[in-house]
Amino acid sequence: MIKRTVISIIFLIILACYFLLSCGPGTYINPSTGKVWQVDPDGSIQTNDLERLQRATPFKIVIPRYIPDELISVPVMYTKTIGMNSQNDVDIRFSYTNGTKSIDIEQVNYMYNWILNENMENQYLNINGIRILQTKSEQVSGQKDVNVYSYTWNKNEISFIVDIWDYNEDTSRKIVESMTK
Repeated sequence: MIKRTVISIIFLIILACYFLLSCGPGTYINPSTGKVWQVDPDGSIQTNDLERLQRATPFKIVIPRYIPDELISVPVMYTKTIGMNSQNDVDIRFSYTNGTKSIDIEQVNYMYNWILNENMENQYLNINGIRILQTKSEQVSGQKDVNVYSYTWNKNEISFIVDIWDYNEDTSRKIVESMTK
């Protein structure tokens, strides 16, 4: 546990130094908390401050209630982009990553039209009363081939896209189930 905390603190220090040295006047760092808030020229936001980002987002940001142990202490950077398709579009992205294993999550306040890919295994699931498209593919991560389970669904006019790398199907579904309760 101490090792994870030390790694997280070192990462936050490196992240803060990176933002201080590479970013312009739109970057704000709270030295007492290590929270970063960077507003890019295009209006997008990079931050590790989920509470502040939630206050600035017109819909509830859903994070997994279940995260595998090796990803629990991984620092997360959230990205908010505005106006992808129209002025009112908001796109939230974040990842939990540790080596080849990762969970990549995107939430947008417009409806995606899901397209089935004939080169992947596709199936529709019903998880907690929500119709979810699951696709399975094999991708290269690092120097090894890994399974990638992708899940897409719409709920309350929010579209969710979740890619889960290098986990089995049961663990992947458990992550998604924790987001749909």
